[in-house]
Amino acid sequence: MRAAVIGAGNIGLATAGHLALLGHGVRLFEFPEFRECIREIGEKKFIEVESSEANHLPGGRADLEYAGTDISAALEGSDIVISAVPSYGEKKVAEVCSPWLKSGQKVFLASGYMYGSIEFLQTLRRLGNKSDIAVAEMNNSIYAGRKYDGNRISIGCYKHGLGLASFPGKKGSEMIGCIREVYPEMDLWKNIFELGISNPSVPIHAGVMIFNPSYVEEAAEVMLYHNGKYLRAFGEAAGRAYEDMDRERMKLQGTPLVESLEPWSHIFLRWYEYQGAKGKKILDIMRSNSGLSQALLPKTFNHRYLTEDVCAGLIPLIELLERFNLPGNVCRAILHLGSSLSGIDLNASARTLKSLGIGSLSNENLKEYIYEGI
Repeated sequence: MRAAVIGAGNIGLATAGHLALLGHGVRLFEFPEFRECIREIGEKKFIEVESSEANHLPGGRADLEYAGTDISAALEGSDIVISAVPSYGEKKVAEVCSPWLKSGQKVFLASGYMYGSIEFLQTLRRLGNKSDIAVAEMNNSIYAGRKYDGNRISIGCYKHGLGLASFPGKKGSEMIGCIREVYPEMDLWKNIFELGISNPSVPIHAGVMIFNPSYVEEAAEVMLYHNGKYLRAFGEAAGRAYEDMDRERMKLQGTPLVESLEPWSHIFLRWYEYQGAKGKKILDIMRSNSGLSQALLPKTFNHRYLTEDVCAGLIPLIELLERFNLPGNVCRAILHLGSSLSGIDLNASARTLKSLGIGSLSNENLKEYIYEGI
């Protein structure tokens, strides 16, 4: 298989390096304004991949077919296109790819946030690309990694049982069949509603910022989950708040748009149990996962833990709760405190059904739109 990977950040390098080591032809693209991020890779034509032993992933030199800032060269002949940019950059990826994407090519969004597939395909159509293209989104990024030097990536975590759903939904079986050539552990979910509100990183990422504002302001060295040399951001009190948020989310089960759900803790455990994670509560599962032992609290409020997890994860969840007149006081409290503490109007850049122009559709018409794509 030939893959085009868009974005040369942490997730982009992990994706490109892993796929190349699996034997797939990989072309890596970065936007011209970030050309310095890909300069060394373009010169060397390979990525040096390191991976935690618990991941059971290959490591070493991963040779690329192309690495640069020419999108046409990256997309030409690619079977799959993997967007490895944050959720708020996915619309830009669609704009850049629009002139070159062709029928039959499959697009996968690696950010793991809600409604990206709708926004992507809407953007293609607005720009005149009417090709038969399906777009899939996940309920998290499959990797957690850190980029070092110019062309070296260290993969700390790799998730088993990550979920995928496509837009249009009728392409789901086709999309999962393709992506399993790369990620055989991935599962197909029924629709992007059930998938989107099942990203368990959303409450944790937003919560650790809200519950530790002084440490964020001071740019303190604080561990997220594990004890050690530093303070820890995630404690028993925060864990209770996350469980309360999950109880609010679970009320959506059985509504017209969400047939079935499972607790966030079950999802986390499925991702990381093979690495030794255990426990019934989110707090216990995260603390027992050695792959997250080096995770640190962000040192600024202008961080994707708020600008991404809240805007493309928590706010869409709140929108669905309000659509069905369900309680969501804890979820809303995290949203309001996030905006207040950061000074950022998080609602202003949220990706929701309303912002996508489909919020006024009836539940039945919305389900049809999600399945058919028209």
